[in-house]
Amino acid sequence: MPDGIRTHSLQHGYAAIDVRSIDADHLLAGEAMGDAILAILCRDGTAPVRILRILARLDGLDQHAVERAYGRLLFLAELRGASDVVEREGKVMNIHVDLDNIRSVREHADTKIRLAMADMVAQLIADKFGDAVDIRDVRSRLGRFTTEAIREVGRKVSLGSGIDEAFDDELPVPAENRPGVR
Repeated sequence: MPDGIRTHSLQHGYAAIDVRSIDADHLLAGEAMGDAILAILCRDGTAPVRILRILARLDGLDQHAVERAYGRLLFLAELRGASDVVEREGKVMNIHVDLDNIRSVREHADTKIRLAMADMVAQLIADKFGDAVDIRDVRSRLGRFTTEAIREVGRKVSLGSGIDEAFDDELPVPAENRPGVR
């Protein structure tokens, strides 16, 4: 990784470090809620005692701020495989958060549901058409569709449509999967 940015009018140096090399207690010592949340990514940040310290910082915040901070904490905890600990300790501390109010959590759940539906419909198609279809291609195509489009493909197949009719070119795909959208 480069150690800086150098152009004809700018010279700026930096050193990249692995966040796991930072002591979580260093970030927890400060006042900023964002630093406390980032502590979960640091060395020993997923230890239950540190997670409790992070969650304790939610005390006294309004409900909207609690939900926003808790959602960010859950998102980062997932990166470290500690979301179960965060949820368990949150319950122990009597933190009540409606996860449906947290956009990133809701979007993650929606994606998981959509992909699970795609797998189920792909299996239905494989069971019905057998070797006549490339199941990997079917899964790939379904994985790009919206939940409603996946449901429509499943409905068409269950009602006797052939594979070509089930995969009508007009079926919508999520914006992130459309060509040219990033």
